[in-house]
Amino acid sequence: MRFAVLVFKKRADGERAVDEVNGYEVAGHKLRVDWVYPSCV
Repeated sequence: MRFAVLVFKKRADGERAVDEVNGYEVAGHKLRVDWVYPSCV
């Protein structure tokens, strides 16, 4: 499993990433995009 953490200056940009990139396929792998919460870090 691979993962990355992205930080957006504007919440709207993060919301757009979740809406548009979640489920997108790259090299045969589906991306999962979701919010991270302080208790997870």
